[in-house]
Amino acid sequence: SVIARIRDAKTETADTKEYVGAVSAILCGSLIALILLLLFAALQIAGIVIGALHLNDCPVQKFIPIFLVAGGSVGMVNAILSGCKRLQESRDDDSSSSTGLTCCTSIIQCFLIGWFIAGCVWVYGNYLPNFDDRTDPKYCDKTLYYFAFSTLTASFAVGGFFIICGCCLAICVACMEA
Repeated sequence: SVIARIRDAKTETADTKEYVGAVSAILCGSLIALILLLLFAALQIAGIVIGALHLNDCPVQKFIPIFLVAGGSVGMVNAILSGCKRLQESRDDDSSSSTGLTCCTSIIQCFLIGWFIAGCVWVYGNYLPNFDDRTDPKYCDKTLYYFAFSTLTASFAVGGFFIICGCCLAICVACMEA
């Protein structure tokens, strides 16, 4: 089990830094990571589908459906390239062979950060558009808008969760060294 492997890592590592690295590797290679990856892929596909189905259904901000389609598509490409990079690194001891993939994923991740910021402006900047009157220039399809809104808000929540976990881990490491 994951817990047993984490306990074993504690006895097998020489220092705290090595232990944290071992725990990270165990968690990233676990069933939890696989489930999160599948959930991420499902959300990306859902974003692509919802954005494509409602491409012309948001006159209040025409970029909201484009945000979902492009973000989902580029996010999937990034996930595939990252998976290829990890697979290549696990098969090869020579880390220079994955330099091209690292460069591509870095560029894509920079784009995704900028795209996320733009999406926040487009979605939160038009908070609660008209969901009823399709002829109103402030109209946006309810499913489209709430999916984009929920995705962005969940991203902030997950980011906050990881920041809190990182702080807790840092405190635990500091206490273990003291």
